[in-house]
Amino acid sequence: MEHKSKKKKGEKQYRLKDLKALGQQLLSSRSHVNNLPRLLSFIDVSSPPQYTLEALLSLQAFFIPLLPDLPSSASSKPSAAASSSTEDDAAAEFIYRTWLRSKFDEFLRSLIALAMSSQSEEALREVALDTVMEFVKIGNAGKFHSAIYHRFLHSIVRSSLGVDDMLLDLFASKYFKYIDVRYFTYISLDKMARTLEVEESSDDKTAGAEANKKNQSQASVELSVHKIYNMLSNIPPLDSSADHPDYEMWNGLGVFPREDNSNELGELPTAERRKEKGGFPDDKGSSRVAKKMKLKFSKAWISFLRLPLPLDVYKEVLANLHQSVIPYLSNPIMLCDFLTRSYDIGGVISVMALSSLFVLMTQNGLEYPNFYEKLYALLVPSIFMAKYRARFFQLVDSCLKSPLLPAYLAASFCKRLSRLALSVPPSGALIIIALVHNLLRRHPSINFLVHWEDGDETAKETSAIENNGVGNANDSHSSKGTGIDQFNNEQNDPIKTNAMRSSLWEIDTLRHHYCPPVSRFVLSLENDLTVRAKTTEVAVKDFSSGSYATIFSDEIRRRVKQVPLAFYKSAPNTLFSDSDFPGWSFRLNVEDPVSVNDDTGKQDNLSVKRQRNSGKVAHLWRLEGAKERLCLVKADLLDEGSFDNAIMGCEGVFHTASPVLGRPTSDPKSEILKPAIDGTMNVLLSCKKNPLLKRIVLTSSSSTVRVRDLVPNVPLDESFWSSEELCEKLQIWYALSKTLAEKAAWKFCEENKIDMVSVLPSFVVGPSLPPELSSTAADILGLLRGETQKFECHGRMGYVHIDDVALCHILVYEHKGAQGRYLCSSTVLENHELASIISTRYPSLPIPTRFQRLDRPYYDLSTAKLEGLGFKFKSIEEMLDDCISSLVEQGYLSLAK
Repeated sequence: MEHKSKKKKGEKQYRLKDLKALGQQLLSSRSHVNNLPRLLSFIDVSSPPQYTLEALLSLQAFFIPLLPDLPSSASSKPSAAASSSTEDDAAAEFIYRTWLRSKFDEFLRSLIALAMSSQSEEALREVALDTVMEFVKIGNAGKFHSAIYHRFLHSIVRSSLGVDDMLLDLFASKYFKYIDVRYFTYISLDKMARTLEVEESSDDKTAGAEANKKNQSQASVELSVHKIYNMLSNIPPLDSSADHPDYEMWNGLGVFPREDNSNELGELPTAERRKEKGGFPDDKGSSRVAKKMKLKFSKAWISFLRLPLPLDVYKEVLANLHQSVIPYLSNPIMLCDFLTRSYDIGGVISVMALSSLFVLMTQNGLEYPNFYEKLYALLVPSIFMAKYRARFFQLVDSCLKSPLLPAYLAASFCKRLSRLALSVPPSGALIIIALVHNLLRRHPSINFLVHWEDGDETAKETSAIENNGVGNANDSHSSKGTGIDQFNNEQNDPIKTNAMRSSLWEIDTLRHHYCPPVSRFVLSLENDLTVRAKTTEVAVKDFSSGSYATIFSDEIRRRVKQVPLAFYKSAPNTLFSDSDFPGWSFRLNVEDPVSVNDDTGKQDNLSVKRQRNSGKVAHLWRLEGAKERLCLVKADLLDEGSFDNAIMGCEGVFHTASPVLGRPTSDPKSEILKPAIDGTMNVLLSCKKNPLLKRIVLTSSSSTVRVRDLVPNVPLDESFWSSEELCEKLQIWYALSKTLAEKAAWKFCEENKIDMVSVLPSFVVGPSLPPELSSTAADILGLLRGETQKFECHGRMGYVHIDDVALCHILVYEHKGAQGRYLCSSTVLENHELASIISTRYPSLPIPTRFQRLDRPYYDLSTAKLEGLGFKFKSIEEMLDDCISSLVEQGYLSLAK
């Protein structure tokens, strides 16, 4: 506490210009070296950011030229005692540089702490990261300083920073493109993974009294594992093709030894490094780099996979291993223990491990005797609902493709799949038919399963083959009565299932399946599949991603040749006649409210007839495709929970509603502010209940950025916010309501980890969809009729086409990189500039030429952020043309011909 108070007092003595003077003095002469500790005191999270930045830049400029000549450690000692004056000078110089080294180590510790602090500003953390990497670049006598780099990576992995922290993304994007950085990253991650493995094994031996401490340690280890995986997965694979023999280095001297007697962190003698300077122009050097990188890559991944992986990391690793890791390993067979152990776990883990295990078996010669037994056990009904089922069934088809498979094995798989056809959804039945079709075509020896008859000698011989000559084979066959299936579906060993004594009667039942695509597809099995010249294999991938939705969409696209017709003398209005159920009435009065039940079990009372013909929504039902795709749900912004029914199950929500009053109000808080804020929060509360929600797009307003004290010649962008005090003082209630509602929305979404993007449109101009004009369309109409009152109040204003507003909402919803706020405005004009454009294009309209000039500051809007996503705006002329054409079409305006 005493140290901190002294530090704060010391900071208060200096102003920013004083700090700059200290840095300049330090850089100018050694006599001012005592400024060094003073500047170091400002490299702290608690210091003002501008002070920290100024001190950091001065210290960086001071240490960079000195660092290559500093001793390797602050604790180093001179080799011999000094006697002469020359030796005394050398000893003094050594002591001075040792002291500098200790201050550099202190500076480095402060830099790493600054970069690791989530409380520091992002820009300051980035500067700290770049400074550390500059020291890494030249810190070891001008060579890559692997010790500093390892220390920095160790601090990242062992810190409390989350996996999604900006430092990890920034570090990967800026430095993982350099080959030497990747090289030392693999080495450091390999060492840290092995250290974590030792710590985890020691934690497993702790006594029960230390259970709490053990849980904390377990959480820390899991976070470290997440960050190690994050860095490993973000390092791009090495492209060792002949087209790219040169590699970009962070340190130009190179780091790849030509001999195997390199030190622990792969550093080179100086002569070797100089030979490597400038890259690797020859193919031999390029291949050597690729070989070294592959070796370090392999060691890092193997060490990582030995760790106790959290379940989410485990699944992600298994999902990407066959594409992102195995092709780049020096010896992929090293993964066999990890993959076989994963495959033996069962369930979804086994499914996900199958891809990589299949690659090792087919491309790297791995032998796994129990592979087909494990694969057979995975065929359960739940697999047809698994996330990775498409890849799984394609691999099952590939694994069963070999003609060398024994008949009993092919028959067991064929029979297991057929039995599953009785309990899986229609999409699963289509996959099963495709797999059975391919099995029967590839293995003619099991085609007898399609048609089995009692007394069939061939079948009896085949059953004897299955039992490998066991004496009780025929006894077992004859012990069961006619018509009893001898297949044992509970047996997980394919050789013991008795599949060779059964038949595919389950497939025959699919001919009467309730789903037409299934009953049609199963007819393909009626062909003689043994005649391979007349049949082809079915591509399983065409069916492996199917669902109810895909089957339904394919079915409604089919052209129906024969349509069943029903003839009635009059249109029926009941499902049953009154005579069928005496005392019951089945007539529906369309004037009465109807209770509409959805899948959630909730009810919403509305009148179907009033809903479709209501003046407020009638124009929506006239839109193209509305009858097929539009669904209206009754809800009230001020009624909490009323949007649950509409939002549940949606992946995207666009919240566009907000109250706008075109008249003065005596109670703005209850009529404008409360509905805007509470309405937004009620919608967000409903969004929070939806587990499928991916993103919310909130329609805000440019008025949330422009009601403030403006800085001359500085365009307003998304970083500005309107002043709440100024809005209330000037009684600009709409701007205040939008500002408060958007701020509340951002706070709620940050607390609940909801992905939200806001769109800030300016004055919207364009065609009007509803028959009743909106407030903006009414203002434009007044101007076209010669009225000036509304536009005199507007003053300088931004304008945007309504089509652009809609397209902007879609863009920020679909673009994965969209985040934060987006101003949506095509241009900013004064009143007289707008009037001049309209009168030039439409001279027959009584456009006013003079407006009362208001004492308001000049401003402009910057839409660079939205345009950075590739967005292009329509011009003011297009806005006006579309708006006027719409007003004329709706009868609000007439133009002289």
